[in-house]
Amino acid sequence: MTKYAWIGLAIASSLTAQAVVESIDFKHRSHREWQFALPSEQFVKVGSAIELAGHTFVAERDGTGLAIDTDGDGKTNVTVQGKAGFVKLEKDGFRYAVRLANRGGGWHYASSCVRQGKVDGQKVRLFDQDGNGRFDDYGIDAMIVGRGKTATFLSKAISIGGKVMSFDVDRDGVKVALQPYSGSVGTLDLSSALTTKGKLLSAIVRSQDGDLSFDLARGVTKVPTGTYRIHSGSIGLGETTVSVRRGGAKDLVVTEDSTCKLDWGGPARAEFAYQRDGGKVEFRPDQVWYFGDSGEEYVNWNPVGKSPTFQVKVGGETVATAIFPGSC
Repeated sequence: MTKYAWIGLAIASSLTAQAVVESIDFKHRSHREWQFALPSEQFVKVGSAIELAGHTFVAERDGTGLAIDTDGDGKTNVTVQGKAGFVKLEKDGFRYAVRLANRGGGWHYASSCVRQGKVDGQKVRLFDQDGNGRFDDYGIDAMIVGRGKTATFLSKAISIGGKVMSFDVDRDGVKVALQPYSGSVGTLDLSSALTTKGKLLSAIVRSQDGDLSFDLARGVTKVPTGTYRIHSGSIGLGETTVSVRRGGAKDLVVTEDSTCKLDWGGPARAEFAYQRDGGKVEFRPDQVWYFGDSGEEYVNWNPVGKSPTFQVKVGGETVATAIFPGSC
């Protein structure tokens, strides 16, 4: 084969590789009623203006309220009163919406909009989590793949339809490019070895470098190889929900064509602080910390609606037991 034939093959191969890139348009959606749980949501203090990706929207105090320029012409035209509000902002084709809150330390805002599209038949939503008006801050902004309400961090790869895809979004969150992930892939499993009577509602992990993030609550998930850590999650039992955070949980190392499982959940253990006053020992509910089998920490939890039973032992003999007041 001549060198020209080789060149022709190389060009054809390059064109084939480029052809698998899929470009998808995402649309702006405002949400007056915010129903999403973001992994690290931020409310940004409002100064003399709200600055969003190079667009300036003037803001100033108006008595106890906040006056805002919603069209970017430098003049305020909407005033928010009370302790909270919702405002849509638009300038030069840029669209955004904010939730406003006055919590005693001045007015703060957080994003109240998403960029939304469909990938492989599934809804994908993008969130500007740090409130700078950009949607392309990987490891800082957030996203949801599927119909859920709990977001992961914005990830450079997504796992969808049993495939791992590279995910590239532009600054405004309106253009997304996808192509098959070119690196090595393994699987993560945080569901099969979880010991609990509840239902795993979310299990957010992120890679050690912060570039990748996935919600593993749906079961075994294909992911790029690398080292991951639990960031957050939740488990539900009836009307009770407990939040999960990393605590002392070990790293999750995913190698090519293998499955990494985590043994976690029960049996739980508790660490607590106490005070002694003569012969009296005092415990406080806010000074008890619960950990699972892998070292993960459970917070905002009143176990099964009941107080733990504390035993005070001297020389192996139980000399007193206690529960928190008001528990059954």
